[in-house]
Amino acid sequence: MLTLTLSKRVNKGKKEPIKLKKPVFNLRKIIVFVIFLLACVALYLLALNSYCDQGGSFDLGVCSVTSFIPW
Repeated sequence: MLTLTLSKRVNKGKKEPIKLKKPVFNLRKIIVFVIFLLACVALYLLALNSYCDQGGSFDLGVCSVTSFIPW
């Protein structure tokens, strides 16, 4: 059988301290995510550059943007 009890103390005029939550994102996770995102963008631009070098064309002018990529 399960019984519930109230274990809160009654403070006379004193407020309980605010407990800070553990942050969801720390600096290491943000840095790893940014590096992963940059790697994905670099590989995508590399694929677009290869496609444009083979003679493919886009209506939006993406091939003109990939001409600035040094690789």
